[in-house]
Amino acid sequence: MTIFLDLDGTLLDVSSRYYAVYRDLLNEFDLTGLSRDEYWAAKRKKISEERILSLTGAQKCFELYRKRWLVLIEHPDYLNLDGPQAGAVQTLEKIAEINRPVLVTLRKSRPNLWRQLSDFGLLDYFSEIINSSAADDIGPAKLRLLEKYLTRTRQKGHVLVTDTDGDILAGKRLGCLTIAVWNGMRTRELLIEARPDHLIGSIGDLFDLPIDFSLLSRESP
Repeated sequence: MTIFLDLDGTLLDVSSRYYAVYRDLLNEFDLTGLSRDEYWAAKRKKISEERILSLTGAQKCFELYRKRWLVLIEHPDYLNLDGPQAGAVQTLEKIAEINRPVLVTLRKSRPNLWRQLSDFGLLDYFSEIINSSAADDIGPAKLRLLEKYLTRTRQKGHVLVTDTDGDILAGKRLGCLTIAVWNGMRTRELLIEARPDHLIGSIGDLFDLPIDFSLLSRESP
């Protein structure tokens, strides 16, 4: 058995990075945007970036904004604004004592991903990192990543911990036990609609669930 962990929102708080890119791009266009709280609330409700721009009359610059966004969102200067979610490191330590988890994420730059994980001291907690650059169709992209891994390893009976509704649907389609954390990139209400098997406030609450995580051990029969 394997425990799959999502990165952005689940293990890392990415709100400062996302808002900084949004704010700095609007400054480039001499436009004023939403406050940080307003912006992040919109993102968590799954409101598109184009729609967010339209809320302040900035939709006319969306195409240029989108191109610049893709360049900046994984730039090291902005990645440095991320930080581990509360309890993330302690939870990773507990999981790794049983069976090192597999990280599943969508990042365009593998070198920057590895550098960030190394900087945060997270790299060695994972048995494997599976990654795709397909950032525009999160749910289907995660589904393809997981399907490829499961086909290659021929393993059964997995746990997926994530903060998005699309990931939950992908995990359920593959027969994973799905656990949603609601302090990440989606609201509690959106996650409930996706019907995860369990819903927790943060990754730090994982071991409070009524789950026998010892079943994830390689030594288990």
